[in-house]
Amino acid sequence: VVEPSTLDFAGTVGQPNPAAQFFAIKNSGSGFLYWNATVDAPWVQFSPDTGTVTVSAQTSNVRVDLAGLAPGSYQASIVVNSNGGRAVVAVNLTVAGPLPSLQFSPSLLEFAATQGGANPPAKYLTVRNAGSGMLTAKLTSNQPWLVFKPDTIATAERDSAQVLIVLGNLTAGTYTGTITIRANGGVGAANVILNLSPQPPVLEISTRSLSFVATEGTANPPAQPITVRNTGGGTLQWSVINQETWLSFDPRSGSTTTESDVFNVTASIARLAPGNYSGVFQVDAAPGGRLEVRVNFTVNPRPRFPDLVVLAQTRGLDSCFAADYGFVTEFVVQNLGEAAAGPSLAQLSLNTEIRQR
Repeated sequence: VVEPSTLDFAGTVGQPNPAAQFFAIKNSGSGFLYWNATVDAPWVQFSPDTGTVTVSAQTSNVRVDLAGLAPGSYQASIVVNSNGGRAVVAVNLTVAGPLPSLQFSPSLLEFAATQGGANPPAKYLTVRNAGSGMLTAKLTSNQPWLVFKPDTIATAERDSAQVLIVLGNLTAGTYTGTITIRANGGVGAANVILNLSPQPPVLEISTRSLSFVATEGTANPPAQPITVRNTGGGTLQWSVINQETWLSFDPRSGSTTTESDVFNVTASIARLAPGNYSGVFQVDAAPGGRLEVRVNFTVNPRPRFPDLVVLAQTRGLDSCFAADYGFVTEFVVQNLGEAAAGPSLAQLSLNTEIRQR
């Protein structure tokens, strides 16, 4: 007796062979039962294929090999011949078409950005179907700053999803995340590393030009302030670079994080002749930037005025009544000042009466 009379197998192209099954040969009579078996299909293997049975049953393991088989249904027969009779074991095999199989790349994506700056450029995660049919995959993230576009893929061959980083209010540091890919052809995970650098300092000053006016021989014009601000992050180290001898600064350097610094600019008229002067100085805060400030300085000449002195000279009688007696009084007008005098008038008055001009 051979049991069972039918063995059913099922497998899928590209997948491991199905598990082995067995049939048993029993001696329902007495004495020794000698048997041997043959099969009519090469994809069926069994062992042993011959034996001797007395009282206890003997089993033979049957395996099927999917290699080279296309999807479909297959039948084979194992014929067992013995000195006690003949039996047939039917073998049925159903081979399903290949399944989708998930493959993806890369397994690691690295991003770099600056705190407070723009989001880094997107990168791509490629999903490939290494099997057949339609592969459907869903992408999920374990971090709020890690997103995808799209987050669902369906492909018979390959497709890609953008991997995007949304910085938001993230502070400087190193962040890690995981992209989980769940598909009908398997499950995978890709790692993500985000290196977020501190925001660098950025130099800003309150003005890019100054104008001074002074008069020769007087005091220097009032100093003018310039405010230095850090509109970036970290600490801004700044200093003034100047080649103009008539400019001075107080202070010439400083540092700021979120507060403002102020330095005063003074223009000196010492050793400067009247005229118009222009110059440039720089506020340097590398790597936060370097800015130029243009300066115009007008030195006006001091005013020059005439200084007239009138000297009277007389001939003969020195009397306030000289004119009445025909005497002539001479007037000498002398300019002791620095500027030319215009037309001048000298006159002699007696009791408010003009007697000579």
